[in-house]
Amino acid sequence: MTYVNLTQTQNGFLANLMDTLSSTFAKIGQDLIKKRMYRITVKELSALSGSELADLGIHRAQIRSIAYEGAYGAE
Repeated sequence: MTYVNLTQTQNGFLANLMDTLSSTFAKIGQDLIKKRMYRITVKELSALSGSELADLGIHRAQIRSIAYEGAYGAE
């Protein structure tokens, strides 16, 4: 007599599905945090005056690249 245990297969499938969903949502959360960090950095640096940026050694044209590097790392 042949016996098939579908419960174990379904549990394995559901466990894999839950792991996949969990890691996907974790990545989405990390991506949202990075995006928020980028926007905040751009906003704060853009609010500085030209002389304040010059004191920091930053040209206004560099703001987005500096914010990107700060949020996502150097690539």
